[in-house]
Amino acid sequence: MAGAFQMTVEYLDRLEPGWFVLDVMQAKAREKNWLALMIDVDPDELKNCICDVPALFYVRPVDHVPGDRTVRQRWFRIPGRYRNKVIAREALQEMMATEEALGPPLEKPGERPPASPPNDGQTA
Repeated sequence: MAGAFQMTVEYLDRLEPGWFVLDVMQAKAREKNWLALMIDVDPDELKNCICDVPALFYVRPVDHVPGDRTVRQRWFRIPGRYRNKVIAREALQEMMATEEALGPPLEKPGERPPASPPNDGQTA
């Protein structure tokens, strides 16, 4: 198809603070795997930001007054299989609440923890 539009949105590996759920949708038609469209601004502020599709579809053109802020958007694969959108969204909200309670990870996968400072025999 000549001139076809193709959007590229990256994926989040894990839930991170500062990301908001814009929508939840099926990964493929008639499957029980779900994706969440995540953005790095409060959804209420989306109309005041520069955004690309698919996030732009969630802004009424009449209300869109883009400012200086550019919205980053990512897909997040919701672990598990759910029968419908409501259940998938509830599972995601529960995961997000758990992530907030746990706080940030101590180290990223594949990274070594920081080396402890050398002990020169002095105590504080």
